[in-house]
Amino acid sequence: MRAGIITIPNKRDSYLYPLIDVLEESGCKVELFVDYNRKGHTWNYQQALEGMLDNAEKDEPVLIATDDVITKAQWLDDWQKIHSKTQTDLYSLFTRRPHLKKYESVGYYKGVVKRGFYDQASIFINQQGLNKKIQDWLQVEGKQFIPEKRRKHYDVCVQDYFVFHQIEWTTAVPCLFEHIGDISTLGHNIGKAICYKYEKRS
Repeated sequence: MRAGIITIPNKRDSYLYPLIDVLEESGCKVELFVDYNRKGHTWNYQQALEGMLDNAEKDEPVLIATDDVITKAQWLDDWQKIHSKTQTDLYSLFTRRPHLKKYESVGYYKGVVKRGFYDQASIFINQQGLNKKIQDWLQVEGKQFIPEKRRKHYDVCVQDYFVFHQIEWTTAVPCLFEHIGDISTLGHNIGKAICYKYEKRS
């Protein structure tokens, strides 16, 4: 599997390098999308979507993640077990939606979750051209569907594109990735996952 990580220079290295190590240990080939000129999250997320998805082979899973998440090397095996059951083309490996916690014993939820697709860690399969489709949608229906304030955040646009078109995805519950950053590059306090598979329990 290939993995793309969205990051900015220098200040987030304490997050980034341990994440690279774990992803490579799990067998991923890692590519970085570094916003050297601070053009912003929207620009960098679009670079990752186009660079990773448009060049993917048919049926090739592609992980796109932010730099401030953690996981364990066995995440890939755990995701493959979920994929063998659900066979969807989209996966959210992190969620903050509390009502999904009831699926923890199942291991996943398959369906459309309003405000439930996160850029912290997502897998895309056969999504070549996705960014262009979203851009085209934003020029017409998206303007009506997403308030202007929310349109400034491209992860929201991606999420709402799936919701608008009722495109199902699978959410891993418990989550296979955990958010550890205090504040996002956009200044958001994202918070933790509803439950994290590799959390130490007493």
